[in-house]
Amino acid sequence: MFSMRFRPALVVGGVGIAALVALMVYSQFDGRERHLYWLVGLLPAIPALIALLGMRVAYRGMDERERRIHDEALRNAFLWSALTFFGYGLLQVFAGFPALNFALAAAVMLCIWGVAYLIAVRRY
Repeated sequence: MFSMRFRPALVVGGVGIAALVALMVYSQFDGRERHLYWLVGLLPAIPALIALLGMRVAYRGMDERERRIHDEALRNAFLWSALTFFGYGLLQVFAGFPALNFALAAAVMLCIWGVAYLIAVRRY
């Protein structure tokens, strides 16, 4: 699916995502002091930035067809996740549904992006 030229970007992105997951799991089980909550809360932003830079490197190395596929997948992911969370927001207001953590929005968007990418690859 990816050529060899994307391997460094995939490694950087993979390391960033793995570090993000490890920090999120660690923050759930660590008995840290109360004054360090803000620091632990911001630590996952560093590997997320590394993953973002890896995706940017990969995107710049793509040809026009690959960029079109990724653009279409990202556009669909944004639209479907916006529609999903807009609908859930209305359910919160009018039906009393519980509030959701905003970090869930990014996870949902990434999942939809993956599905939309697979659909776009089959189309082209």
